[in-house]
Amino acid sequence: MQGLRKFAGSAAIYVVSSAVASGVPFLLMPFLTRSLSPAEYGTVGLFLLCVNFFSHFTGLGLNGAVSVRYFDNSINFSAFISSCLTVMAVAAVCSAVLILLLSAVLIDLTELPVGWLQFALVCAVSNSAIQLRLSIWQAQRKPVLFGAMRIAQALLDIFLSIALVLFLLWGWQGRAIGAGSAFVALGIISLLLIWRDGLTSKTPSWALIKSAIRFGIPLLPHLVGGFLLLMVDRLLVAKLVSIEAAGIYMVAVQIGLVLNLIITAVNRTFSPWLMKTLSLKDPARDRKIVAVTYLYVLALFIIAAVCSVAAHFLLPALVGKDFLQSAPLIPYFLFGTAFTGAYFMVTNYVFFTGRTEFVSFSTIIIGVANVLISYQLILAYGIMGAAYSFLISQAALFFATWAMSARVLPMPWSNPDFRAIFVNFKKQKS
Repeated sequence: MQGLRKFAGSAAIYVVSSAVASGVPFLLMPFLTRSLSPAEYGTVGLFLLCVNFFSHFTGLGLNGAVSVRYFDNSINFSAFISSCLTVMAVAAVCSAVLILLLSAVLIDLTELPVGWLQFALVCAVSNSAIQLRLSIWQAQRKPVLFGAMRIAQALLDIFLSIALVLFLLWGWQGRAIGAGSAFVALGIISLLLIWRDGLTSKTPSWALIKSAIRFGIPLLPHLVGGFLLLMVDRLLVAKLVSIEAAGIYMVAVQIGLVLNLIITAVNRTFSPWLMKTLSLKDPARDRKIVAVTYLYVLALFIIAAVCSVAAHFLLPALVGKDFLQSAPLIPYFLFGTAFTGAYFMVTNYVFFTGRTEFVSFSTIIIGVANVLISYQLILAYGIMGAAYSFLISQAALFFATWAMSARVLPMPWSNPDFRAIFVNFKKQKS
């Protein structure tokens, strides 16, 4: 009972901090959609898209390695963190060189000046440092510190964005500077906290550097594939339809991704617990884990249905009149995000085995397919086609990853123990 209460308490902190941090675009939406035109809103979205994309190359998914290596008593964890930081620094330099070499292509794709692309890279490097610090706290099961960091970044982002856009009237540039400044400030703080807590060693270990590279490089196709699945539709809408359409589309995306607040919070709590529990090799407990997974996925789709109905009535209060055309898109993003949440649940089993190459393979294949499908559907149906493609791709990713997880780590998917879950729930109530 004590363990369940601790789990619920941690989940509550993650939910609140994620609701504030991940919900920044949603919280700012009523202000920004009444202060920015759809074209300006679309430009902001493309800038943040670049930050997200560059983060994959500067971070290499090494924050995920922390959750695995923290429980490995055979390595020096401080030396491993130093090794991760070394790899991330080299990756950042390589990314900067690539941006300079490909600047003409990137400017054509995003319609952002090279200076803003470079600023996006700085934000991406900062974000990688933040994610590393957060992952350490997550592995250490320190949700309060985790939540404080997330909320601090969110509040700084909101304050600066409102001040620069609403009061100084800096337009889309004000929103980009507000978000970027929050990344940079908290990135610096994250590095200082890692150093203060003695989580670095004076000399990185070459063996651990190679270990970090072996973990991160196979994940790169997975991360790029994830971008193709979750982000490239916005870029295609901007190029194939218009930047104004991209702004309307991004409003629907942000409303639909409200479900991500629950997904992120649950996965932050569930993942470390799952890694520890699976290591016990207890068949009875595995049946309970499977039952919890099924119930959670069912709950996601119920919430998506409820939110779809609520969004229909609440949209005029959430956005300016120029963005009301986003209404038909929202249910597709809500149900697509429910599939994303289901995907995160089953991909944890693959991460436990360390077979990240399987995750990369499925993600990149489906990601490339999503680009092709999105392209055709956008040409045929405009921004609605992009919404169709999002739902299709997220469903495909979930089912492919589920099948893969069953292959690399057999679990009793056909024999879940729902009875034990409900018995424990009744005991908690009594």
